[in-house]
Amino acid sequence: MLSEGQGSVKCQHGELAVPVPAVCEIVSKYQIPLRITDNQGEMVTPTGAAIVAALFNSQKLPSEFIIEKVGYGRGKRPYKNPILRVMQIKEKICI
Repeated sequence: MLSEGQGSVKCQHGELAVPVPAVCEIVSKYQIPLRITDNQGEMVTPTGAAIVAALFNSQKLPSEFIIEKVGYGRGKRPYKNPILRVMQIKEKICI
């Protein structure tokens, strides 16, 4: 699930409502869950949404899984928790 802010953002095309149209189109086309937070401003860029769309394969996590890799990123905006965590997982198969 992606967490998005609200309000508007100034960009090359002028001032756009958040989530911006490109993000709306991507999350809609690929059925990516989107949650609106109280943060003012853009938290999901079109590039970020496109990356998620390329990697997204299920709306539900397996009940048990193994974390193979973890990646972290920190944004520059003054949000309450500007940390992004991405995990590569595989389903744990019980024998």
